[in-house]
Amino acid sequence: MNFNPYSRSHLGNPHPVYAALREEHPIHLNDRPRFWAISRYEDVENALREWPIFSSASGITLDGFSGIKPMIILMDPPRHAELRRVLQKGTLPEPYSTQYPARRKSTWCRRSRRRSRSW
Repeated sequence: MNFNPYSRSHLGNPHPVYAALREEHPIHLNDRPRFWAISRYEDVENALREWPIFSSASGITLDGFSGIKPMIILMDPPRHAELRRVLQKGTLPEPYSTQYPARRKSTWCRRSRRRSRSW
């Protein structure tokens, strides 16, 4: 099986191709373009735990684009985990719930001022 993710033949409905990969070739080395396709959830989970083997550090796209460095998606542990921990602090529900009343009041005040000017 040769799977070309850029092929137009399955862009409208990729699900049959994905089903065939999961059933017949759950871990598949593709010839052209050359890449590994891992299609089962459990296998993907295992690959993520084996970061020394399945590293993202050299790029995440088939065309070799490695992005503008440093990007967290192109980092492996332990640096990836360190930065993710820092970033998560600002995106967890707690900071939003404590800031929500002030943000809502601020938004309401701006809307009120706009309305009063338009009259």
